[in-house]
Amino acid sequence: LGYCHNYNQFKANTDSLKLEAKLQSRLNPKIEILEENNHELRDFSWVTVGYNRLFRSRRIPSYSYPFAYYMFCDNQFKNAMEQNDREIKQNLFKDQQQQLQSKVEELSEQLFADWKEGEVLYTRQQIFYLSANIDSRCEKL
Repeated sequence: LGYCHNYNQFKANTDSLKLEAKLQSRLNPKIEILEENNHELRDFSWVTVGYNRLFRSRRIPSYSYPFAYYMFCDNQFKNAMEQNDREIKQNLFKDQQQQLQSKVEELSEQLFADWKEGEVLYTRQQIFYLSANIDSRCEKL
């Protein structure tokens, strides 16, 4: 997997970042509706916190693809490690990238899905879980 793969992944993540920035305006009406319905939760700051986490976290996989290209595909670091060692590290890095990417996508889906009245607490728990999971994966990457 070379330049095209890494560039396409970088581009997909930056495009998602731009789209999600535009979609932020959809979150405030969701919160207002829940507040108007006197939902059992009074504090919906977790929605904003989740969105901010998504916005920051989307950048990490985005920038990891150019890094991966230069570290593993470009000849610049060809002699920095043995070929076998390079393959092992590249596979581990790609695995971490994919896991982080998956959790970032899940967080995006949870935030921008249509929340049904009985699912708000579950959604809140999922956003907390995914946020913690993403933080952990960002540290590993």
